[in-house]
Amino acid sequence: MAYSRYQDIPDKNSKEGNRVVRSTIYPPIVRSDNDIYVLTTTGDTLYALAEQYYGDVNYYWMIGEANDNIDKSTQTLKPGLQLRIPLDRETILRDFEELNS
Repeated sequence: MAYSRYQDIPDKNSKEGNRVVRSTIYPPIVRSDNDIYVLTTTGDTLYALAEQYYGDVNYYWMIGEANDNIDKSTQTLKPGLQLRIPLDRETILRDFEELNS
């Protein structure tokens, strides 16, 4: 099955049986000396970068949240953008879990 960017969003059924989706809260991602910086090339997407640097496309949001210079409404990235790739994944995921539990 193909990955859906909505599959990890928490939801529940209302009393009327309708699907209710809770908003996802993303933690602030502070700069670190361990972060790396890359220049995007033709065809780069947040999914592809997450797979390359984290080994998992589900972490695309970490790159999106760490960079204010990208359009978060699309996965396609313009060539030549400098992006910060945060490498402290464990801390970011812990903060994410605390905000959304």
